[in-house]
Amino acid sequence: MDLVGHNKGKIIDSTSKGDVLGGNTTGGLVGYNDGSVRGSSATGNVKGAFNVGGFLGGSGPYSATKDSYSTGDVKPVEGSKAEFIGGFAGTVSGKVENCVSTGTVTPGWSWNGGFAGKIDGPITGPNAAVKDCYGNCNDFNNETLKAFGSYLPNPSDTALTEAAEKMQVDKKTAEDLANDKFGANINHEETQSKLDIERVESKIIVPNPVLLDSEDVLSSSRAAVDSPNKGTAEEAQ
Repeated sequence: MDLVGHNKGKIIDSTSKGDVLGGNTTGGLVGYNDGSVRGSSATGNVKGAFNVGGFLGGSGPYSATKDSYSTGDVKPVEGSKAEFIGGFAGTVSGKVENCVSTGTVTPGWSWNGGFAGKIDGPITGPNAAVKDCYGNCNDFNNETLKAFGSYLPNPSDTALTEAAEKMQVDKKTAEDLANDKFGANINHEETQSKLDIERVESKIIVPNPVLLDSEDVLSSSRAAVDSPNKGTAEEAQ
């Protein structure tokens, strides 16, 4: 499980390293933040079905999360119509400032973002819900995600569009930011190589063992075994 299921107090300078498997509101460090989190990190992979993030599953309207980062990959539970999947948070309803997510998101059913699945609040102005935050928007399928899955309320607003696009970075840039801001010590060549291998392995089709026992395969095997014996017998005659 995550380090804290439901935070109503203060979490400072804490780290969660284990992988997390959950259902609703699942995060690498905190499932749901109703308090404050500062100077913390989560490095394990996270898998869930609703409100899933590498650091937070979700956060309340009066919560605050600052100066933190996550590096784990985020995936939906197999077979679920997962929603609100984000590299850092599933859903942000409070304040999040100076945070970075570097892990790779595997998109769910809907509302997928490199940083957050959904942001409830403005992203510009003095009351912005999210400030100076960045998410790796290169997903597992090698496609580009938006920084957050929720729709922009006014896409024609230039300042709003620019703020959203600023949050949207590639894997290497996100890792460089985490290293520079927090001393995360991430080796991009190693993480990229691991990701490349996982992408290839995900496309490998394992043969159905039932087919391996089919009569056609068995007949071919018998023929291959019998052929050398038959030749030897004929030569002996």
